[in-house]
Amino acid sequence: MELAISSRWTPICKYVIPAALGALIVYGDHAVWIAHHSAIRNTLKGILSVEAWPLLVALSVAVMALVLWVAIPLKRVVLTSAGLRVSNYLMEIFVPLSEVSVVDHLGWSPPRRATIRFRIRTGFGHSVTVIPPLQMTFGSRVESEVLEKLRRAILFH
Repeated sequence: MELAISSRWTPICKYVIPAALGALIVYGDHAVWIAHHSAIRNTLKGILSVEAWPLLVALSVAVMALVLWVAIPLKRVVLTSAGLRVSNYLMEIFVPLSEVSVVDHLGWSPPRRATIRFRIRTGFGHSVTVIPPLQMTFGSRVESEVLEKLRRAILFH
């Protein structure tokens, strides 16, 4: 029995979205820089002031830091009959169910994430963050069924 605890969207949220957003930010900052130092500067004098460039760069860095803060800890987790297979897509480890202590929801911002905490230090630390499979709801916050199955597996192990 194998059950995917993490969503199929995990690699997209971990790698594709940060890379695309980073490229978009670099392109946007570069375009503003070029516009700022070209002949267009005279027509956009009020909009692209000298003070706007550092503010735009600071905002870009803050947005990228927030995206990476959410994306970097994401892991792929599969529940097996003996434990959890945890992967960051470069390295995979196995954690017995007896070493899993708590499954918590980190829930105020999309994507909805969950943290799995361990009793021991693993190759990924004392906890991992996953995006559970999406569950369609209309306005209400419903916890993912796979997290409930994981909790039951931990309880009955």
